Amino acid sequence: MSTLLERIRPASAALCDAMRQDLCRLAADAPPSRPVAALALHARGCPACAAWVDSLAHARRWLDESVAGAPLPPDVSVLAEKARRALVRELAARLARDLQDDARQCAARPHGARRDDVRRLLALAGAAALRQDPWRPALRLALQPARRLPSDPHLLSVRRGQAFKLAARLDPLGLDVALGHLAVLERDGRGGAADAEADRLLALVG
Repeated sequence: MSTLLERIRPASAALCDAMRQDLCRLAADAPPSRPVAALALHARGCPACAAWVDSLAHARRWLDESVAGAPLPPDVSVLAEKARRALVRELAARLARDLQDDARQCAARPHGARRDDVRRLLALAGAAALRQDPWRPALRLALQPARRLPSDPHLLSVRRGQAFKLAARLDPLGLDVALGHLAVLERDGRGGAADAEADRLLALVG
């Protein structure tokens, strides 16, 4: 009879306090003084401690959420820089097509539209960046009036090759631009240069 009474008698307050201290250590990611299995067994057999564990778990979740807080809004300066770079890439791709059209002697965009893009590039990239290669020679060719094209067939061929090369540098992942540049190298008997350029472009892709 005494053994049965011991089984159904509520745990002593001192034992519950000791168990709860160990449960607090567990909640704080610290090692308890008793085996975890013993703590779990006690919590299952003691309704008061079981309810206390539930409250402790709720408090732990609340603290974790409070520390984590709401997700931070994106950094405006980071977003602005991403947008600036994306716009510069888009304008570079347009300029690459302008150079390609000139090299192929196709109908091209008016110079006024090209100058507008140059003003946009100036605002986005800055004057110092546009004074560097490939921007400087690319802009010079793209804005050169048609009347200043060389009349000599050899010089005209050299200029066309230069335009294709600059277009490929401005938009290296543009398939039409890359193929046009490689075709000009092959046409001029520079198969080795075409192979090397193809390898460089493939490395950029991946």
